[in-house]
Amino acid sequence: MKLKPWLLLIALLALAAVVVPACDDDDDDDDDDDSLGFDPADFQSTVDSPYFALAPGTIKTFAGSDGEAELEVTTTVMAGTTDIAGVACTVLVETEYEDGELVEISINWFAQEIATGDAYYFGEEVDEYEDGEITGHEGAWKVGEDTDMPGLIFPGDPQLGDVFNPESVPDLAEESAEIVEIGLDYSTPFGDFSDVIRVEETDIASGEVEWKLYAPGVGLIAEVYEEGELPLVDME
Repeated sequence: MKLKPWLLLIALLALAAVVVPACDDDDDDDDDDDSLGFDPADFQSTVDSPYFALAPGTIKTFAGSDGEAELEVTTTVMAGTTDIAGVACTVLVETEYEDGELVEISINWFAQEIATGDAYYFGEEVDEYEDGEITGHEGAWKVGEDTDMPGLIFPGDPQLGDVFNPESVPDLAEESAEIVEIGLDYSTPFGDFSDVIRVEETDIASGEVEWKLYAPGVGLIAEVYEEGELPLVDME
């Protein structure tokens, strides 16, 4: 299943305003922002953690159901980087359909801590759609504007029982995550995987829980809900 040409055009037009070359402007004020809770020099744009690798050009398609609607989600790792709070971040564009209708396009920013290999989430821009029109931006946030710290999206050395916060921005986006199983075998329409890690994620505001499955060398391979599943069906 491939990204629809018109949707890719929308995503690329949106990115034109936010994606900048990896060589950032030396005059960027964020580089010397003492209000940040981290040192931008500790991070690299390359995200190559075994369980959370984001190789530019990678396109994944997930398809399934959450028990209420048929879902299709496509993620595309873009070439180039975007500067977020002085850190050159890898850009991932995610598009989501419900029952065949576009409901959301988000632009997400990630970087990896050099010393630990931990992958961090630096925020996202969100456009919500209804009948082809943008209706809102719920869940959007950015390090350096809404918070002074990125969220830990996946540890570089994942261990059973690890607890972390992919998003920690009060009133905008708050999630807790825990590694609840390791060493699993798991099958999706795209293929069979071993040494899979299951992460339980809880939305702190709503209390809703879902489970994400990650395979080495591939990253996310499925999301599981209380009444449905969104597995990987294609990858290129």
